Amino acid sequence: AHAEPTAVTGHVVDADGRPVANAEIGTFWSFEGGGQNVWNSFKTDATGAYAGEVDFRGRPVALLAYDAERTRSGLVVLNEDTIGDAALIRIEPSVRLHGTITSTALGAAPDWSNVYIMTVPDRVRIASSGGRNATFDLTLPPGAYTMWAYGTDLQDHTADVTLTRERPDHDLGALDLPITILAQHYGKEPPKWSVADARGVKPDVQLADYKGKWVLLEYWGFW
Repeated sequence: AHAEPTAVTGHVVDADGRPVANAEIGTFWSFEGGGQNVWNSFKTDATGAYAGEVDFRGRPVALLAYDAERTRSGLVVLNEDTIGDAALIRIEPSVRLHGTITSTALGAAPDWSNVYIMTVPDRVRIASSGGRNATFDLTLPPGAYTMWAYGTDLQDHTADVTLTRERPDHDLGALDLPITILAQHYGKEPPKWSVADARGVKPDVQLADYKGKWVLLEYWGFW
């Protein structure tokens, strides 16, 4: 669906219901290099009220808020039925979620990796952390999430994660991800292929038949 700029309003309060001024709200946060980047950002006024716009496509959209000190956070998910309502975001001490990406099969850390955090059950992407150091480190409101980890030459890994107030530091340790089928064949003789159709060549043709010649292979796919 086409994205339509849609107004969102509401208040941010703390655990005791008191307004939180200068809280920043966004639809997506990126945790990189110890800092945070935010998309569709707007802030609360002295009364804790906020007003902004989000790109709404008819699917659920999340508002993730952090206080000015970046120590407390809160989340609300809006859908077609609630996008026009004033939304209350209650913030509380954030939980740190962190770990590393590794691969025994790869024999080294990946050149690049990333972790997405999605809401449950709507699977709205709200945050990411990654880069070239094979680590991820985020702070999030307590709650249930789905984590999607992936990287260069690695197979995707998804897992459900529940963050609680009782465990303010949630260390996942090293996530050992298997490598992709393609990466398993690096430096090796390509596997034999099975020809579905052939034109101008024999139906059982193999790459080895073209030894000493240039062969153009086109791999086609889609997201």
